[in-house]
Amino acid sequence: LDIPYVQHVIHYQVPRTSELYVHRSGRTARAANEGLSLLLIGPHDLINFKKIYKTLKKDEELPFFPVEAKYMTAIKERVNLARQIEKIEYFNSRAKHQNSWLQQAAEALELDLDDDELTGGQFTEQEESEKHRMLKGMK
Repeated sequence: LDIPYVQHVIHYQVPRTSELYVHRSGRTARAANEGLSLLLIGPHDLINFKKIYKTLKKDEELPFFPVEAKYMTAIKERVNLARQIEKIEYFNSRAKHQNSWLQQAAEALELDLDDDELTGGQFTEQEESEKHRMLKGMK
């Protein structure tokens, strides 16, 4: 996925690897453009972040980014919503991948699959459309 003119990248989760962090953050620096990469770190994320920081050979202190307390409720709501969206999209992606594999294997073996054998069941076009609309509304 390459989206031109990205100026800001907000990481709601600490990436698992330094390569992934650089890849995602690099979206802000296409064609000599500058941008901002913001990584939201909670106390439970600090260990993973320090690993990335060390791998990237960074040793300077993190800049302090004060957030006014009156905004914290709204920020937490948005972060939780982003987590919900990511969880749903991850499940949908895994289910589609699993179902595709099962269907290909069944075809190769000339077997019929029941809908209840598929991950998440088989959805009608209307149900898929409704799920897509719900996710879009959450974003």
